[in-house]
Amino acid sequence: MLWGLFALIAGLAYCVQSEINKTYKVKGFTLNTFRSLYAAILMLPLLPFMEWPAIPEYYLVVILEAAISVVCMMAQYNLAAKNQGVLRASINQ
Repeated sequence: MLWGLFALIAGLAYCVQSEINKTYKVKGFTLNTFRSLYAAILMLPLLPFMEWPAIPEYYLVVILEAAISVVCMMAQYNLAAKNQGVLRASINQ
């Protein structure tokens, strides 16, 4: 159940990144690239100890989820920079 703790930390880190981008106004693509590189570098030492799934569909779903995540994160980072962190949904827009 350690994954639950890591999921909470990941969610908090994502919120902190959006708040930081409110001040520094970094482009979403740049911020997302550095975030991904940082995560990959931290994970490299653990790769030899991981068990990899044998189901090919798993990797297809992971690639699809990663693509959706990248687009949505870039959009949110850009909105945080543009609107000084005010992200709201409105029916009247």
